[in-house]
Amino acid sequence: MAGPESAFGSTKDSPLSRALLVADAVSADGNAFSPTHIELLRSSWIANEVKKREAEYTRVRPLRSFVCTWNVNGKIPAESIDGWLTAGLRGADALPDLYVVGLQELVDLTATNVALGALSDLSARRSAEWESLVLATLESAAAALPKGGRDGASAAGAGAGRAAAATGAAKPGGASRGPVFTTVGSETMVGLHILVIAKTALLPHIGAVQAAQVATGVLGIMGNKGAVAVRFRVHDTTLCFLCAHLAAHRGAVAARNADFGAIMSRLSFPASVEAADVDLAVSAAAAGRPAGAVAALLRPAGAEAESGRNFREMSKLGVDHHDIIVFLGDLNYRLDESLTIDEAHRLAAAGAVSELLPYDQLTRERELCNAFHGFSEAPLVFPPTFKVVPGSDSYERRRDGKQRAPAWCDRVLWRCSRALPADAVRPLLYNSSAERTSDHKPVHALLELDARAVVSAKRDAVRAEVVSMADRIENEHVPRLKLSRTSVDVGTVTFGRPSVRQVTLSNVGKSAAPWRFVPKPGQTAPTPGWLAVSPAAGYLPPGSDAVVVLTVVAGVAEARDAAVGRSSLDDTLVIRVEAGSDHYLSVGGTLAPTAAGLSLLQLARTHCPVTHLVQTPDGPLPPEHWAAKRAAADVDRATGAAGRASPGSGVATSAPATSADGGAVPPADRHSDLPGGGPSGASAGRGASGPPTGPPASRPEPLERAGPPSPGAGGARPAGVQELPPALPVPKEVWILVDRIIRPDGGHGVHTPGVFTVSADEAELEICRECVDSARRIPDDAASPVAAGAMLLRLLGSLREPVIPESLFPGRDLVPASSVSVRRWTAAMLALLPALHYNVLVYVMSVARESIKPPGAEGGVAADPNELAHALAQCLFRQASPSFIPSTAASPASGDARSGDFSASHQPSGDLGRLSGAALARAHAVTLELLTAPSLRM
Repeated sequence: MAGPESAFGSTKDSPLSRALLVADAVSADGNAFSPTHIELLRSSWIANEVKKREAEYTRVRPLRSFVCTWNVNGKIPAESIDGWLTAGLRGADALPDLYVVGLQELVDLTATNVALGALSDLSARRSAEWESLVLATLESAAAALPKGGRDGASAAGAGAGRAAAATGAAKPGGASRGPVFTTVGSETMVGLHILVIAKTALLPHIGAVQAAQVATGVLGIMGNKGAVAVRFRVHDTTLCFLCAHLAAHRGAVAARNADFGAIMSRLSFPASVEAADVDLAVSAAAAGRPAGAVAALLRPAGAEAESGRNFREMSKLGVDHHDIIVFLGDLNYRLDESLTIDEAHRLAAAGAVSELLPYDQLTRERELCNAFHGFSEAPLVFPPTFKVVPGSDSYERRRDGKQRAPAWCDRVLWRCSRALPADAVRPLLYNSSAERTSDHKPVHALLELDARAVVSAKRDAVRAEVVSMADRIENEHVPRLKLSRTSVDVGTVTFGRPSVRQVTLSNVGKSAAPWRFVPKPGQTAPTPGWLAVSPAAGYLPPGSDAVVVLTVVAGVAEARDAAVGRSSLDDTLVIRVEAGSDHYLSVGGTLAPTAAGLSLLQLARTHCPVTHLVQTPDGPLPPEHWAAKRAAADVDRATGAAGRASPGSGVATSAPATSADGGAVPPADRHSDLPGGGPSGASAGRGASGPPTGPPASRPEPLERAGPPSPGAGGARPAGVQELPPALPVPKEVWILVDRIIRPDGGHGVHTPGVFTVSADEAELEICRECVDSARRIPDDAASPVAAGAMLLRLLGSLREPVIPESLFPGRDLVPASSVSVRRWTAAMLALLPALHYNVLVYVMSVARESIKPPGAEGGVAADPNELAHALAQCLFRQASPSFIPSTAASPASGDARSGDFSASHQPSGDLGRLSGAALARAHAVTLELLTAPSLRM
């Protein structure tokens, strides 16, 4: 809630002037503390201590705010809206200090209006009409009141007025006899509009006005759904009002929750100089950021210092960085589907609000913390506001059209920051109005907000006391820091699941101890990519403690390292104390075996569950083979015998025979651990046998079964040493996921909407991952085909080498627009694929081909080939590293697999980035050809 002169007092000692000194804070190597650096950390601690005593130097000024929302269905009301904007207001001081008007469907949400967005002036013209109508209505209502209630602000604006707010301040509409109300700010996005109006007498206390918008509609980028917002400071309290229109339809609860999450995370405002706070500069300097990016070191008041974020993020002001957030609009939460439409209509018509409330989706989602966590709402005492017949008060009941249950779609909620008391917002009124223009009834809430104003003289006195205390502390001895432990063992880390540990830093000396994590010599970051520490720096007075949270998350890069024997997650962190000694904290753990990151050959040769594998220096191996390999090593050491497998191969003694194209030719095998016998039965692929099986009705056509294996290569092996098992034609992990995708079991199987193309619930994805790693069939009621499809794409995308090797990535001479060029490339690529890669590609593409066919008796929808090709291309292909420059001199069509784009010496880059631009276009074209070409034989 700090204003332009926060706890630091004068302009000379302002956060901005201190942030400008950051350029001198870091030495050439970025590791050493400088006097300015120490001063920044000290100032941050002083500011925090001053803020703890905020009650000693602030005054609370109640601010009455009228917050209203209406989905107007593209219409301008013919009748007066006075009954809406003055509903429930009585007495000389009836008119509130603030009006916040949120409108949805300002214009008809036709495809044209949504597509044109800001390019069309229709929304702008319509919002101007509404603003004029609202202002005229309020001025008319003010004229009918005595002077005291007409133009005087409430207690929030009483007392001596300060100078008008500087940056972003709202401008009065006229002289003392001018308008009673003035527009503070507004924002429009297609059909969404928010308008904030204040009493003119309150304007000198309002500043830092900003507006923003975020779209969450079609494809997550169109403005038919989303939010518009206006934020500002009144006195020394920051307010943010958001007007939203969330996903429609009764069953789209998850989509609405996702829209809310996207709005809260994506909507942001540029951080203004007025709102700058030194904490962000402190954090950046303490993290060893380079000097010279002063603007990026500013952040709005109220935001917590966060190290590790990039400058672009740190220079933005998020929704959560405000003292008070008010969220209003057509949130579209309905009555739960467990209540029939007929019963809902009966209860709504009878006004049985209490009987309908248990079915309200928004109330339930808040209780489950799925959305609007921490938000409050006044009790619902009014009937549902949707869907009514325009021109009446009756709910719509069309017998010849879509049936809708009444619902409380239109809501007003709020949330206060942790720095404010729980009753900083008090609801005085919450109701709907009787306007009949739209199929929604408007809703309004009268809220009393506590706006806090800083008394500068008292704040300066408090700060002087804190500074005096800091001075006494700094006159003591050299700082001494003690760690609660010097090593942290996180044990076995599960892929993608955070493991959290804590270490306590204690200042056991008599002097303040500035500290931070610094990179080791020769490194650029203080922590490896799989480890995050919070906080990364701090300032500890004597006798105080700081808890450092260490979060270990093993991702795809770590899984790929584990696949080649680097499963250890070990590092030593350096904690530097100014004027003291460095402290060292070792962090160690081991990545649990997981299917992610392995190669297709490793997966295909693993007949046991992946969780049973043993992490070895040569990569994950089945327990019996690792024991045999160690026994062989013991024999070799005793006898000097030869014939061991080459280091890093993970294969004991002799290798399976290979086919002419380099693929393994293993014997037929069954995996009996899986329900129904696992991947054996119908065959899939060349040079292999024993592929996955599934329901005959929807299973892709089987590929030809190969013959028996050739004799093993290599000489005799020592007694007791076993060969690795023959490779399955398709890894069981792929089969498990495909089995769930194609299994109807009361659903639509491959024709389930969104298979491969939409994101899935994280909880279901975790169930799929656990089933894949433990070689268990995915239960129907535990995860949907959509989740299995998403997990299949993740698994394929994480492979150490992609299904289509980087050496076969489409070169620049492939012309995506030329069907002849694409077909020639695709056929040549298939001919060059190793056998196992070929099998997996055929298996996955066969399922994908099924999904684009018209659905049968099981129902569902056919997938869009272009969307499906886009999703599959990202996980089947991986472009060569930037250092490898493709050549157009050779291509699959030329039959030369050892030159140009198909250099045999090129190694996989392991790049985790997604394809884009021309590379994505080429990969998409080949994938689409694999999906749709009727004459293509795979």
